[in-house]
This record gives sequence, structure tokens and C-alpha cells, in this order.
Amino acid sequence: MKTIYDFTIDKELMSQETEETVNDQGEKIKITKEVKKPIPQKYSIKKPTRVLFDDSELFYGVKLSEGVKAGLLTRPLLNKRYVEDGGVLAEKTKDAEVEAYKDLYEFQEELTKLKAMKEEDRPEFFETKKTDVEAKISSIKKSLTDLEIHKEALFDHTAETRARNKVITWWILFLSFCEKNGEVVSFFGEGDYDSRMLKYDEIFESEDEHLIKAANAFVYFISFWYVGRAATKEDFDALKLERGIS
Repeated sequence: MKTIYDFTIDKELMSQETEETVNDQGEKIKITKEVKKPIPQKYSIKKPTRVLFDDSELFYGVKLSEGVKAGLLTRPLLNKRYVEDGGVLAEKTKDAEVEAYKDLYEFQEELTKLKAMKEEDRPEFFETKKTDVEAKISSIKKSLTDLEIHKEALFDHTAETRARNKVITWWILFLSFCEKNGEVVSFFGEGDYDSRMLKYDEIFESEDEHLIKAANAFVYFISFWYVGRAATKEDFDALKLERGIS
């Protein structure tokens, strides 16, 4: 099986250890005892095939249709309603975004010019000015991020968002694999989406901390993969380090 990422998570298991010692008679004897040790367990994210991509698109379409039939608005309809009903609020949001991008461009240009200055030509206030401009750029970027979050929050309950969340879970169920008794098997079992969801729920409702940790790792990695934040081993390694998965 081709994979896009392999990782391990330690699991506390009983292991036999043999140590050699000398008895009272000076004879060498071996003592075997069981001790609990962290043993790495291997997990893999399967490389998607063309068939899986086709199946995921069909699944997304079905879930999108379900959402619409259930009464959820689509993004275009909600956006139209927002513009029509929001009136001044919608216009203010748009104007604020345009103004922020304009300011960002101007400050970035100013910073570029400052950095291009030769050291001997820099005025006494150079460092203060540079720090001030960098702070303003950082502040504008934060404002733009907040605006984007605000806009996206408006679409949290659309049919598209519901379908997207469902398809992310679909990918998690079909790309997660582990080693079991020397064989690579599906972490969430076999069968269709509903069958695997039963296993998914069973794991998260259990008291098995290791299985829950592994399931959370798959959720974390595959969600970032889906949104384009992780594609290479280096990307996943950085996420693993950030999340503290071991």
C-alpha cells in the first residue's frame, strides 16, 4: 500500500526482559520478568487513489443535496441574502477589507525601501521606524485574518460547509491504517461510511487512551491534508511536532 505519511505512537505494553545475575553459590542465572514498556505502534495515511477521489466527490454531492433538502442555504444564496439584508454592514465590511489591503501594500512598500537603504545612509531613527512599520503590517494582517474569519463564520451552517465536514470525516475513515498482527489493516474497520462511523464512535466512546490518541492523530493530519496545509513528509512532521504526537 502506498502512503503519504507514516508515523508511530508509543503504547505501554507488557514485555519480557531477561537479565543475568549471580546467585549465592557464584553461579550465573538468568531471570525473566515482565515489565511495562513503551512500544512504538505504526500508523499510516494511505495515498488516495483515483477511485477514492471519485467516491469522495460523489459522497460530497450526496451530502450537499441532503443539506439543501433539509433546508440549509447554499453559500451563494446566503451571500445574496447577506448582501441584501446586511446593507450598510455588508458594505462596511467590504470597504474595511479594501482599505486594509491598500494600507498593507503601502506599508510593505515602505518596509522594502527601508531595508534597501545602505547602512551608512540610514538615519538615527531607522530601527524605530522599521519596528513601527513592521508592527503596523502585523496589525493589518491580523485585522485581515479576523475579517476572513468573520466572513467564513457567516457560512458555518450552509449546505456546503456541512458537506465539506462530512467529506473530511469520509477521508479520515478511508485513509487511516495501522499494523495489527503483522498486517496492515484499516484503522476504522471495513465496509461503507456508516459501518466505519460505528467503529469511529466506538473508539472515541471507549476508555482506550492509546486508540483515542491514534484516532485524534488521524483526524488532525488528514484534516490538514484535505485543506492543503500538509502534503509532504516535512509538513506532516512539523504538524506532529506541533501537536506533540509521540
